[in-house]
Amino acid sequence: MSSVPNGQKIRSLATQTALMEAAEKLIAQNGIHNVSIKDIVREAGQKNESALQYHFNNLQGLVNAIHQRRTEQTQAKRAQMLEEMEASKSRLTLRDLCELMVYPTFLLAKADPQFRRYAAAFSHEIVLADDSALTRVSKSGGGGESGAQLGKLLRKARRTRLQGSYGSGGTHVQRSGGQPYATEKSDERAGSRFLYQQSD
Repeated sequence: MSSVPNGQKIRSLATQTALMEAAEKLIAQNGIHNVSIKDIVREAGQKNESALQYHFNNLQGLVNAIHQRRTEQTQAKRAQMLEEMEASKSRLTLRDLCELMVYPTFLLAKADPQFRRYAAAFSHEIVLADDSALTRVSKSGGGGESGAQLGKLLRKARRTRLQGSYGSGGTHVQRSGGQPYATEKSDERAGSRFLYQQSD
């Protein structure tokens, strides 16, 4: 049996994508509490008003699917960046690790207007949530495989810093292949400096 999706599955995926992107647009413009299922279905160009319930059960199901889709995109971008960094550098600094934490989202938003709408629609949830950003990420898979790998590297860098073993070339953190990751004293504020770099 062929594994190629049939026409019905392709149409179903297209409908789901249209509904998710319509929701991102409307929520970014009006806020989630001012958007109805009917508004989303109309914006998505769907004639059947039950399309959203059919694919996502309810509005919360749609929002969960949106988060899952964008989370997977971010994880894939981080994995790509990590692979490229490891291939092009003999050492990764703490600055590199900080970039891997924040830059995937920036790059996706820069390249994709729809991803910018997603950020505009839901970034406030992190600020207003009762639980921490770390807890929310953990609920959605903890950053995936690339996030888990980055977490290990950061923990190694933290342990090395706590030991205070600085050499002339910075602190070295061993990675799985035996090559060191370097952290430098000047990288203490790498994350904050990085946030203010121009994205264009």
